Amino acid sequence: MANPAPFDEDLATKIAAMVRLLLSDKTGLLPRTLRNAGTDVVNKVAELITSPFDENPPGNNGQLPEAVMKEVYAAGVK
Repeated sequence: MANPAPFDEDLATKIAAMVRLLLSDKTGLLPRTLRNAGTDVVNKVAELITSPFDENPPGNNGQLPEAVMKEVYAAGVK
């Protein structure tokens, strides 16, 4: 593959929309998009899908995401 697509917000949005279409008759879009995007994107998508179940997801140094921290803080304030 000469020019794999970068995994950016635009591609992530497209893939998310295609995942939502898996129950429709348009399921061929996702495999084609992932094939064209390349191995790095496929690996990143797989990592994102499994990351909520990882005890120590890569890149967060064991910290909770900001949204989760805000939710915990708000619950504590209540």
